Amino acid sequence: MIPVMKLLYFFLMLSLPVLALGNNAYHVKVSGSSSGNGSKTNPWNLQTALNHPQKVAAGDTIWVHGGVYHGAFVSKLWGSANNPIIVRAVPGEQVILDGNGYNGDGVLSFEGRYTWIWGLTITTSNTNRNDDKDVVFFIGSNNKLINCTVSNGGGNGVGLWKTAIDSEIYGCIIYHNGYIGDTRGHGHGVYIQNETGTKLVRNNVIFNSYGVGIHVFGETAHIRGYNIEENTMFNCGLPYGMLERHILIGGNQPVERAHVKSNLFYNRQNISSKAMMQFGYSYGTTNKSAEFTGNYMVDGSYYCIAHWDSMRVTENTIISHSENMQLIAFDPTYFNIGHPYFNYNTYHKGNLGLLSFNEWQNVTGEDANSTYSADEPTATCYFVNKNIYEEGRANITVYNWAGSNSVNVDVSNVLNTGDEYELFDTSNLAVGAIASGTFNGNSISVPMQLTEVELPNGVTNGGTLYVHTAPHFGAFVLRRTKENAGTSSVERKTLSGLTVYPNPVNESVTVTFQSETAGKITLEVTDSAGRIVFSETVGSCLGQNSYTHNISFLQAGLYIIAVNDSKNLLNAKLIVARK
Repeated sequence: MIPVMKLLYFFLMLSLPVLALGNNAYHVKVSGSSSGNGSKTNPWNLQTALNHPQKVAAGDTIWVHGGVYHGAFVSKLWGSANNPIIVRAVPGEQVILDGNGYNGDGVLSFEGRYTWIWGLTITTSNTNRNDDKDVVFFIGSNNKLINCTVSNGGGNGVGLWKTAIDSEIYGCIIYHNGYIGDTRGHGHGVYIQNETGTKLVRNNVIFNSYGVGIHVFGETAHIRGYNIEENTMFNCGLPYGMLERHILIGGNQPVERAHVKSNLFYNRQNISSKAMMQFGYSYGTTNKSAEFTGNYMVDGSYYCIAHWDSMRVTENTIISHSENMQLIAFDPTYFNIGHPYFNYNTYHKGNLGLLSFNEWQNVTGEDANSTYSADEPTATCYFVNKNIYEEGRANITVYNWAGSNSVNVDVSNVLNTGDEYELFDTSNLAVGAIASGTFNGNSISVPMQLTEVELPNGVTNGGTLYVHTAPHFGAFVLRRTKENAGTSSVERKTLSGLTVYPNPVNESVTVTFQSETAGKITLEVTDSAGRIVFSETVGSCLGQNSYTHNISFLQAGLYIIAVNDSKNLLNAKLIVARK
């Protein structure tokens, strides 16, 4: 076993029921061969299974047994929209793909379609960081990387390239990827380009990349169609000694349909830092539309460069420990946004475009319903992002403003009474679970007096650079370790990526979302009193869906617009309708 990979074992400690998507199950072992038949007693080797043997059909599952798989692997599997092919680690067995010393575009490359890679540790044991290839390389469309660990690559953690249409990264832990160049850190947590459809990056934990956390960039490639949601991101760029952008969306092509929603950001104090969220890159480019909504940022700036046709910045909480920091910043000026809308935000300390909050409101006319405090928060807050692919799993992010030794977290929407669980600190997977127990229906205690961190491959002394974010901040993974009798099977997502624009809206609103099945969905709008003011049932297709409705009949106010399918899975978004 590769020593550094022992630290990642917990992600493969699965004891959940099989997600039934197809009729057949096949097996892969380190000792398997190309002449096997895929049975448990005569398994394939990994590359043979990924080559799509003739007997594998859409909806089948390929179980990968524990062990270290050395090589650069290419998935040519081809499922269907209704029935993807699942490649998943066997419950309780640790699966490691180690690409050290092997040539290829990535340790794991997606070239097929409609394939879900689930629960693997994908890495390289190289300690010299002289290999700048991606750890995971996407070029096939409609693929998903689910609940994997991606670390210690010499290049990008994940390269999600233009041809990987409607692909998704979900629930992954992505960290320690990249290398140190002469003038900056290279290699990003996730590097994305897109032209057609929408790419989804959701509910991941991304930290300690040598470059940017999520880099959405193109000199000649298009930059349109992104949903970046519910990710926890911290200390991006730290290995170079200067904190980088957690998300950068921009380039020499116009940005369009970029939605950054409900992400959680944190920077450690007293270290040089670039902006935390950057929209735009080139002064010569006029960007089209972007939305920054519902995000929570600590010690990082929202930074908007150059020209935009439309920009929506709503319902965010932006906090600084320094009154001299720009909470929001512009280059060259705010007035280069054609249709800005800043509102319902909460600001703490710092300034807005080098103006006081009152000056900002008076000069721009924005943030009419926003609030500002000259003080830092004092009440601890936490966020629980439930995993939609594995029941009993969630990412927990804690902002420990009160400085408590531990924080009680309500996880009743994740665990059922009687479930056995374990809690892991993403900054130090080496120690295994930092808490465990049987859930009794009350809150669980999350320890915040943590000091040890995992170091990148090749780093033997963390010094003062690699120090824990605790007690101020922590990012954790909660996992149910044993299936409780009477609980439901793993829930399968059928709807995702709900986007509503423009927001606010005057007349017509467009609703887009992803559907895993074709069927019927209900679009519903309710007012602030919970009354249904509009409802329509329409057909949905596989993949991306888009509907435009005239709602000019609505009075000014706040509304909920929701999409619901026959399984009662619901995505909703608050919108503002204005006359």
